[in-house]
Amino acid sequence: MTKPEVCVGAIAIIDGEILLIKRGTAPELGKWSIPGGHVMNGESLESAVTRELYEETGLEGECKSFIGFSEMISKTSHKVILDFEVAIHGNSRPFPATDAIDAKWVHLHSLDSLEMADGLKNFLENNGYF
Repeated sequence: MTKPEVCVGAIAIIDGEILLIKRGTAPELGKWSIPGGHVMNGESLESAVTRELYEETGLEGECKSFIGFSEMISKTSHKVILDFEVAIHGNSRPFPATDAIDAKWVHLHSLDSLEMADGLKNFLENNGYF
């Protein structure tokens, strides 16, 4: 196994809807998740959050408060994911880019109808989003 990798996630919510992307690559290929990814060497967590948000959805935002963390541990990797709330600036219509094959706003009460990344719905519930 490799050393743990630091990753970030962007939680954007407007009027009871959360911004989600459909993953186009492993892990969690084809599942809905929040925008996010690896922190690059020398990059701040806040910069990584806004970069990943823009790269995967085309939306610009501001990194706000730290929400919590999760881990993805497998036989070949260990990812520590730090999730932050973000405020969207300007246009709020997402379009998928980089490794996202779709991007959209979904009402928080409609998440059961989606195939979501493992643990995301529980993470949102545990942090008071619904």
